[in-house]
Amino acid sequence: MNDILRIRLLAGCTPFLSMGVVRVLPLVLACGLVGCLEPPPKIAAIPANGLAVRVHVFGASAIDARHAFEAVKVNNPRFSLVERGGDGEILVGIENESPRCVAPTGLCKLHVAYRIKDKNGQVLKEASTTVAASGPRCGNLCEQALTDAVVKVVEAASESIEQGQLPPGLGTKTASKPSERPLCSVGAGPRLQSDEAERRAAQVEALKRMGVVEREDYDCLRKAYLDRL
Repeated sequence: MNDILRIRLLAGCTPFLSMGVVRVLPLVLACGLVGCLEPPPKIAAIPANGLAVRVHVFGASAIDARHAFEAVKVNNPRFSLVERGGDGEILVGIENESPRCVAPTGLCKLHVAYRIKDKNGQVLKEASTTVAASGPRCGNLCEQALTDAVVKVVEAASESIEQGQLPPGLGTKTASKPSERPLCSVGAGPRLQSDEAERRAAQVEALKRMGVVEREDYDCLRKAYLDRL
């Protein structure tokens, strides 16, 4: 079993869905796997010549996030996910920081960290952000927040990759302290159910074996998830 398939199984994702069901059933994907929400809107930042990227997701709602990235193509035919090659790579970590949802003041808040590399493996951008959705009812709020987060990440990737490789010394600086690394920040949070904590630790383990997650990020994320058992 290859590592790409293995991480999808660890995340609870079926191979069929994760290998591009959006190309076959875009409407089913948009209204079924992501809570009957509209797929992500047209994203103006996607370059005219298209954007093909490798996407890896770990943490809370990893499956739904993967589906949301796949659904981007519904309204953005120039966007595509690839298994190898492409214009670059996006790595996304997610933590759900929402309080308990109580209508009529529902709120879903996601802490999202991402790293964007060009096709040569150079880090172009590494950042974290908070994305929230609110409404009078709790249903679909987190799905909406996840869709908004995916749009934000695709916009950042489009702009960073289109600008191209930066001269030495001008790229994103990776923080040396684990606590200052954006990807590490999504590992922290309240106690998790044991199977969920172990699943997230397994996700980053598989990503490390694939060479997607660097050793420093792997060490801090795995420790953070296991500390939440």
